[in-house]
Amino acid sequence: MILCIIKYFKQLSGIFKESKTGKLQTNGMHQWMRHPLYTGTFLFLLGLILFWPSYKNGLAVAIIIIYTVAGAWLEEKKLVIQFGKAYLDYQTKVPMIIPRFKFMGI
Repeated sequence: MILCIIKYFKQLSGIFKESKTGKLQTNGMHQWMRHPLYTGTFLFLLGLILFWPSYKNGLAVAIIIIYTVAGAWLEEKKLVIQFGKAYLDYQTKVPMIIPRFKFMGI
């Protein structure tokens, strides 16, 4: 989650010069999941539930997760429009939020 925040801060702050090629990123953490920041956020929220278990926290986390997944779904529609077939191919190869790791060729 911290790596994603640093990356997005660099891209959005304007402090750091980065090329604005509009190229689809499929390397780094994006090779395992399409939305690594959301994955990190969900892990943090689930840790929060384990640390402070209560029905109110559980309800809040459930609402945040549902809202975020819905937002990611809408974001994916925009990305398909922006990147076309490249993003559709990426969707078929890489999971949205929960990564799939292959261990020892399995």
